[in-house]
Amino acid sequence: MTERWRLTRSGPLEPLEIHAIYEAIAYGVSNNEAPDTLHVCWPSRPYVCIGIHQIAELEVDMDKCREMGLQVVRRQLGGGAVYLDSNQFFYHIVVHKKHAPVNIREMFQRYLQPTICTYRKFGLPAEYRPLNDVVIRGRKASGNGAATFGDAVVVVGNVILDFEPKAFASVLRIPDEKMRDKMIRSMEGWVTSLRKELRRKPSMSEVEEVYRRCFEEIYGIELVEGELTPSEREYMKKLIKKYGDKKWIFKYREKHGGMLSRVGGKRKVKIMENHYILQLVEKPEKLIRVVVEVRDNKILDIAISGDFFLNPPELLDEIENSLVGRSVDTIENLRPEDVISSQDPRSLSEDMKALIFQILDIVAKVKSELR
Repeated sequence: MTERWRLTRSGPLEPLEIHAIYEAIAYGVSNNEAPDTLHVCWPSRPYVCIGIHQIAELEVDMDKCREMGLQVVRRQLGGGAVYLDSNQFFYHIVVHKKHAPVNIREMFQRYLQPTICTYRKFGLPAEYRPLNDVVIRGRKASGNGAATFGDAVVVVGNVILDFEPKAFASVLRIPDEKMRDKMIRSMEGWVTSLRKELRRKPSMSEVEEVYRRCFEEIYGIELVEGELTPSEREYMKKLIKKYGDKKWIFKYREKHGGMLSRVGGKRKVKIMENHYILQLVEKPEKLIRVVVEVRDNKILDIAISGDFFLNPPELLDEIENSLVGRSVDTIENLRPEDVISSQDPRSLSEDMKALIFQILDIVAKVKSELR
């Protein structure tokens, strides 16, 4: 008997609705009130979306967004800041975690197959590129994210019908116009779209139909169209209110405002003798930014941000809180189990453990920066 999944089709959605609906569906799937679900939609208007672990003011030009009338939304998943519009076809794959891979690489590799298939149906040589991209001849054709909500896993991503590098670059926090022009040229080279590859832009309905067909073929399932349950709809309303709150959008400012306002874009700020704020930025795989306030070699405050994926995302607050009060001399000897107490570190995937080690390695470099 062919396995059945629910298919929910929303068409154009408001920015906050897009990022509330997949968590609401995850709520239903996690509670066994709804089956594994594929949801598809696209933005009703342009907006800017930042990752859950990004500092809004350091990644996005907030003044430019206001000038352009663009809403800034913080999604519940990792990744970087992006400009999104109605040329993006979105898919949200929501599956109970007992049916999904534990390893995040395996998860992306498995659930990006319909995206690859969609581009190939249009005659394009799409391939999976770890960690979370689909590429065509080396150019990025799809960005994706993943997170766990309760007992449900969510993978979100897009098929890019068309792409505007100037609009994208205009909203990012970039030092000067020369750098902005360089970024535009760079994005023109490494991001592609159906219009760019095909010299025509397929309709949204055509892309949706191809993606749905690929999804059924690859997983050997039947997609049965359905609606959100009443409890999912109610939960979605609560999420829209929660994620529309400025305390969520500017959550780093709420927690680390004094430190962040003092350091700005500087690498090192001296407050007084033996009292500094430092900013370290590295990209071992994904970008990791550490802003830390140190007095007499002791960490007073620390903000860890970047475009990485940490699952569950709440672990980052736990890591930050665990590091406060520690001497910088002790950081290099720490392991994941030393900064996480809410769950058994053995339950973390190897990718998550590696990311925590990368974060701790960067924080440990504060010691040498103070010399």
